[in-house]
Amino acid sequence: MDKTEIIHPFSQADLTGSFAIAAPCNAHVKPLAQHPRPLVANGYFGTGVMFEPFGYKFYSPLAGVLTHMPQTCHQIKLKSKQGIQLHIEFGQQTENLMATGFKLYKSTGDKVEKGDLLFEFDLARMKRELPSIISFLTITNTQQLACIFPFYHEVHAITDNLLNLKVRSKK
Repeated sequence: MDKTEIIHPFSQADLTGSFAIAAPCNAHVKPLAQHPRPLVANGYFGTGVMFEPFGYKFYSPLAGVLTHMPQTCHQIKLKSKQGIQLHIEFGQQTENLMATGFKLYKSTGDKVEKGDLLFEFDLARMKRELPSIISFLTITNTQQLACIFPFYHEVHAITDNLLNLKVRSKK
C-alpha cells in the first residue's frame, strides 16, 4: 500500500482536482508531527493536522454523517459523502469537563452539511481547566488518498480550508 503524501508548501495549481476540508473553528494550524502526544504526532490516529482553537463555535468541516458525537465533545467522528472518515479530538482531556461549558446542536447519527454548527464551547473555561486546548483532525482511511495539502496558518471557521485532499486514482 502506498503512503499518503503530505505536500507543503504547494501551489494553487496543485489543488486542482482536490477535495476541501473546511476549518471547523477559528484556529492556528500546525503540522501533526508537532502534537505533544507521541501517538498523535506519529500518525496512530491517521494523517492530518493539529490546531489550537480560538473563538467559541465548532462547525462540520464537510457534508456527511456524524458517526460519533459524545456530549463531552472530546472526540468527534464524521464520514463524508465521498467516504472520507475524519477523527477529531477537541482539546486534551476535554471529557473531564463532563460536558459542562458545551452546548450541542448535533448528535451521533445526524446528517450534517458543511458549515452546520455542531457545538459551542467556553474557550476561557477550557484554557483554565484543561492541560491543553491543542486539538487535531485526522483522516483515518488514507489508503484512498494520494496526497494531503495542509494549510499551516491561522484559519477562520468554514471560510478557510483546513486541508485539501486528492483521491488516489484507480488503476
